[in-house]
Amino acid sequence: MKKRREKITVFLLTGALFLLLTGCEKNVSGQENPAETDDGKAQVETIDISSARAEETFAAETEAMKQERESSGYFRTDAGAPLNTEKSAMEEEAGNDLYAPYDEFVSLVTEGLRNGFTEDAETLDISSCFYYTNPSFEIIGYMRMDLDGDGIDELLFGENSPDGGAPPESWDSIIYGIYTLQDGKMRHVVDGWERNRFYLCEDGLLANEGSSGAAYSSWTYYRFAHGEAQVVGSVFTDEVNLTPVYCRSDGEPYGNDAIEITEAELRETVESHVYQKLSFTPFL
Repeated sequence: MKKRREKITVFLLTGALFLLLTGCEKNVSGQENPAETDDGKAQVETIDISSARAEETFAAETEAMKQERESSGYFRTDAGAPLNTEKSAMEEEAGNDLYAPYDEFVSLVTEGLRNGFTEDAETLDISSCFYYTNPSFEIIGYMRMDLDGDGIDELLFGENSPDGGAPPESWDSIIYGIYTLQDGKMRHVVDGWERNRFYLCEDGLLANEGSSGAAYSSWTYYRFAHGEAQVVGSVFTDEVNLTPVYCRSDGEPYGNDAIEITEAELRETVESHVYQKLSFTPFL
């Protein structure tokens, strides 16, 4: 998910100050969908700068989804780990063959890490991180987990830190890839790398930490449901005339719906989504 940042420009119109934000809407695969007018120019919208409205909307959405997860029995309130250990009807019917695509892919990646990859990352459909790992600094591995409570596990590729510290300070429990099964075939849903890292939060959301420079950092939160990562909201930093600006969006960062907030509000949002500690099975 490559982060392209566009500057926020402030105009003074008829004695009233409006914050105008332009940006690009991005999906989880990193495709950009810029809002444009008929003449091809980027569309600039006047937005409501009421941070209270956006904060209430963001909090209500998050709380509603948290309650839904807790009532389903799949996620604990204390750690958010899946509790459903019984096999689903599909798992019972398919037996060991259900996860055969996962097993084959793990074997393929393991062989590449051991002896060198013969295909590039895009062809193999894995994170570019796998091509320059260093066992002295990171432990690359995999795990299966039912992220949306449908009874079918997703396959996660990620990293543990050798020092065993807590994420994100120690670069532990990072998710670099999420795969799911659809009609018996494996599908790549989430792709990450060093500056585009994913974490699983204790409230069951996926958090994405992105950066495209010192002044441009973002924290985007997704709900994994029906085999898709669905955006819930984001907070991010920007810069205007060399001055830091802190913003919130109900969608992807740097979108036209963004509003300005304080640095304290941004930090409060980030700190409210505590990351789970994951233990990946090492490939090697």
